[in-house]
Amino acid sequence: MTLSARYLSRYLESSAQVQTINQGTLDIEQALEEALRLDCLNLAADLVNQAAQVEQAMTKLYTSWKRLGNLSERLYVESGVSTPHLRQLLDSLGSISGNSLSLPLGDLATGRTIRLQVLPDE
Repeated sequence: MTLSARYLSRYLESSAQVQTINQGTLDIEQALEEALRLDCLNLAADLVNQAAQVEQAMTKLYTSWKRLGNLSERLYVESGVSTPHLRQLLDSLGSISGNSLSLPLGDLATGRTIRLQVLPDE
């Protein structure tokens, strides 16, 4: 019983934090009832918890990305052509400071690459 209460608590807490859930017409209580009926509350709780973590990570990523872009622009403007090493630094960070972000995971030969694109507000 204690384990079910913990899953229920995590499900309810996380579902209140997930903006994606709150934007739609989802009846979170009905989803909870179905998860209980199918005895998969632990999976539903983990799912909602992971969704909350992804949203938090996306928010933090966006905030850091904006700051990185602003700092890159300022450094570019304040440094001159006579600062080749600063320009190389800016160039090397260009893959994560522009509208298309690209980051290799692990070894370049065997690893994967994460690519994200930030779309302008409409």
